[in-house]
Amino acid sequence: MDADTFGAPHLQEWSKSSEAIESAKETLKNITVPAPLLLVSLEDWNSFEDLLLTYLGRYHSIVGEMPLTYVVRPTQEVDPEALDAVYDNIDTDLYNNALLTGQVFNKNNRHVYNLLKPLVFDRQASYIVIPFENTSNGRNVFLLIKT
Repeated sequence: MDADTFGAPHLQEWSKSSEAIESAKETLKNITVPAPLLLVSLEDWNSFEDLLLTYLGRYHSIVGEMPLTYVVRPTQEVDPEALDAVYDNIDTDLYNNALLTGQVFNKNNRHVYNLLKPLVFDRQASYIVIPFENTSNGRNVFLLIKT
């Protein structure tokens, strides 16, 4: 749609969508998702990962407000096909297409590190966390534990 055809009906539709998004954000603020239980053994990774992804999904980027799960997505690069895909919602679009570089990503990556570290440090996976103390690279910690 070009700007010339954006009239009153579109503005009303956009306004309703915007209000629905804001209402949903307010509702989500009242829902708490507890942190997953500590990762005591690497054998528990699969269930831990599922709970961790749900937990990370409750935290959002400082810019764009995308859930922090994008930081730990399996692929580093954006797939050209993902750029052309049509998604059901903006979060899925951002998850698949957000760049994993730059200042915003670095801040989000540190946030993921700070959320993940207390769940795995002083446990079987602590040797993976220690090399990333200085860089706070949550993505690499997550991927190495997963490996």
